[in-house]
Amino acid sequence: MELKEAIGIRRTIRFYNPYRPVEREKIQKMLEAARLTSFWGNVQALRAIVMFRESSPPENWAAVIAPLGTSQLKHCPAMILWYWVEEAIFDRKAGHLTQGERLHELVAARVMGVDEAAEHKALDQLLIPYFRMNAEEMLKSGLTEMDCGQAIGMATLVAYEEGLGTCCIGTGELGGVRERKMRKAFNLPDTAHLIVVMSVGYPLESREAGGQRPKLPFEQLFFVNEHGKPFARDPKVVEELKRDKMIQAPAPLPWRQQELEFVHKALDIPTSFIPAGSSS
Repeated sequence: MELKEAIGIRRTIRFYNPYRPVEREKIQKMLEAARLTSFWGNVQALRAIVMFRESSPPENWAAVIAPLGTSQLKHCPAMILWYWVEEAIFDRKAGHLTQGERLHELVAARVMGVDEAAEHKALDQLLIPYFRMNAEEMLKSGLTEMDCGQAIGMATLVAYEEGLGTCCIGTGELGGVRERKMRKAFNLPDTAHLIVVMSVGYPLESREAGGQRPKLPFEQLFFVNEHGKPFARDPKVVEELKRDKMIQAPAPLPWRQQELEFVHKALDIPTSFIPAGSSS
C-alpha cells in the first residue's frame, strides 16, 4: 500500500473482530514507526504499554473502560496506552537535564555543526544551561505533545498498511477516577502524562467503514501569508489525490446503515452511544 492510500483508507475503527488476535509483530512494526519519528531535542519522551486480550490481566482492561463511548475497548483484541514521561526531558528531583545528553548524541551523530568539538562546547556552555533554566516552561510548551502525536500518527498509518484498524480514546479527566485507575493498574510513574488509549484490531466493519468522514472545507482551514487569506485549492491536485486513493468516496456509502446494524448485532452492543434513560 502506498503512503497516500494508507492516509486515505485510515478511519476511526470502532468495531473489531474479537476472535482474531493481532499478531505481535504487527504491533512491533507500529512501535518501530513511532520510535523513528522526529522528536524535539531528540528526547523521545513517548512511551507505550501494549496489552493483548488473551494474555493481559483482566483488571488492566477494566481500568481503561469508561462508562460511555468505549465499547470498542470491550471487543478489540489489543490496545496501546500512549503516554510521555518528564524524565526524558528533565529530572525534577535531580535537577538533571536529560535533554542535554540527547543533544550531544545528535552532534556525535554528525547531524549538525561542522566542528564537532565546538558544537559539544557550545551545548555545555550555552544551550544546555539555557534549557535547564527554562525546563519547566519547556515541559508546558506543547512541543512534547505535538511530537507524541506525530509518532502515534506514524504508528497508525503502519497499522492500516498492515490491515489493522485503530481508534484513539481519551484517558478521562486529569486526575479523575479513570485516570487514577489506569495509573495504578499500569504502575505508571507520577511524572507520566497520559495521552490516549488506542484500540487495535482487525475491523469487523469494512475497511471503508462507510466512507471518508466529513471534513471542513480546505480553504476554511489553510491560509497564505496571513489568517483569512485562503490557500487556493487546485482541482488538478484533488483529482490526482483521488487517483492515488488519498481522497476517497465520502460517507455515508449506500450500504453503511445495513453494515452498522450487522456489527451492532454481531457484537451485542447498544445501537446508540447514549444509554437509554440518560439525560441529554
